[in-house]
Amino acid sequence: MLVDGAVELREGAKCLKNRRPDTIVLRDFKHYAANVMKSLVGKDERFQEVGGKIGTTRSAIQQTELAHLTPPSPKPKARFMNLAATIRWMTMIAWLLKNPEAQSREGISDPRMQDKLG
Repeated sequence: MLVDGAVELREGAKCLKNRRPDTIVLRDFKHYAANVMKSLVGKDERFQEVGGKIGTTRSAIQQTELAHLTPPSPKPKARFMNLAATIRWMTMIAWLLKNPEAQSREGISDPRMQDKLG
């Protein structure tokens, strides 16, 4: 049996294991890794600051010529399970800031990119 760490599932798994001692209860890796990540960086000031800046960036560019560069929407209930999309977006933006000749930057000046995404 796989459980994600939620209290209601842990209790059910414990009950099942008591009834059937041959039951093996495992935590699924994705939830486990997300919980470890949350414990490592969840309360970190820099991590929270980046999250705030991403939200501000989304609002600042979503209805502009930079809309195609809008960051992914946060997932409030599972944000630590969905960091990959945000990390990919941040990596892409860092690359675009260093490569002004990129096709997706056509017509967007360096000062504009730096102001909104730098």
